Amino acid sequence: MAQAYHERGYVDFIQYHIVWYVKYRRKVLTSNIENILKEILYKIAEDNGFTTVLMNGDLDHTHLLIECT
Repeated sequence: MAQAYHERGYVDFIQYHIVWYVKYRRKVLTSNIENILKEILYKIAEDNGFTTVLMNGDLDHTHLLIECT
């Protein structure tokens, strides 16, 4: 469950749903590539201070739900 952040004078709740598609919807996101992609995206989230709520996909696309303040 998502959590609202209470700060002085306001409540903050921001989520972004991002979908990436492979060019021409080719089925190239194998399990090895998907694992590497997840590692990279989690590292980017950690470096930039946002939380990855959900990440999944298929052979031709990836869904990413992030939460930030």
